[in-house]
Amino acid sequence: MNVLDQMERDLGRVMDAPHGDSIFISILPEGEPRVTNIPGKFDAAYMPVNPGSQATVSSAAPTAFLRQQQLEGVLSRELTKRDRLRIAGRTYKPVEIMPDGFGLITIRLQVSS
Repeated sequence: MNVLDQMERDLGRVMDAPHGDSIFISILPEGEPRVTNIPGKFDAAYMPVNPGSQATVSSAAPTAFLRQQQLEGVLSRELTKRDRLRIAGRTYKPVEIMPDGFGLITIRLQVSS
């Protein structure tokens, strides 16, 4: 087994674990009536923001963490800012989509109206 396969297997064990803070996140593709649930992680913790000055600023940004292979397998394409995610009864729109190059996607979210 090569290193990337091992990393994907290990990431799957973490993200699909039935314990801890893994939850099911509903993926609502733009313009499609289907909804698919996949396991992931969700965090609404504060994150630092660098405004380019000496000031310290914090911002709250809900964030989802999903396996890239699983997400793109469900969508048959990459996630876009026009798709929606439903987490714990709230619907969010992706604001920033950041693949890490190792199989995990970090998605900064905003509550969708």
